[in-house]
Amino acid sequence: NSAFYDSGLTSINIPSSVTYFGSYTFGRCYDLIDVYVNWTSFNGTNVVVYNDTFYGVIEADINLHVPSGTGNLYRNHSVWGQFNIIEDNN
Repeated sequence: NSAFYDSGLTSINIPSSVTYFGSYTFGRCYDLIDVYVNWTSFNGTNVVVYNDTFYGVIEADINLHVPSGTGNLYRNHSVWGQFNIIEDNN
């Protein structure tokens, strides 16, 4: 929990080995612009993210870079779907 809280982080590449984000992990990271993720599939048990993981930030202002072809998977998720989703060609 609160790992990067209020840290000034601007970009992060999250490897597919990271599968749990606690409360406030990226809370108040107002400078966060780009988040890169690599999961090609996920559900509520293999990747856990909470509504307050990005507490205080405006998700729609953050680019979520996802693997090519997975945009709809992320758009339909309750948390990731709030971001500006960009499919990257990996």
